[in-house]
Amino acid sequence: MISAGMKRFGIIPRSFVFPRNNVAHLDLLGKYGYKCYRDYRLCTCIEKKGRLYDVHPSLFIGQSRSPKFLERFIDLCIAKKVPFHVWFHPWNFGKSKESIRRNINELLFPVLKYAQQKVKTGELTFETMLSAAEKVEKFRHN
Repeated sequence: MISAGMKRFGIIPRSFVFPRNNVAHLDLLGKYGYKCYRDYRLCTCIEKKGRLYDVHPSLFIGQSRSPKFLERFIDLCIAKKVPFHVWFHPWNFGKSKESIRRNINELLFPVLKYAQQKVKTGELTFETMLSAAEKVEKFRHN
């Protein structure tokens, strides 16, 4: 249903995140042209499962994290050459619009600025789930 709905807007989805992380029906994802999905298990890896790539999330970000912790985690992922795949929902940053805005400004933006510095030095790239899966696929074939 998602694929059919998105096609009406000229969008052909290739990556998928299951609602509530209930991973199921992987055969249907492959049938409808998806290349990757996000598993629910925290892990810093991308692995092939059948015809699909399972892009594991590395870390959940909420208001309880600190920018320094996330910067150190980025550095660790760079050193180990593993994905830094974070996920969050805006409401995980607070209960009101003001607290959400404040926490995003104090946590997420500084971390993104730090990551951008790592991009400028060539240590890090920003990828979508699909582009990361495609890089892994290319690497596997070489």
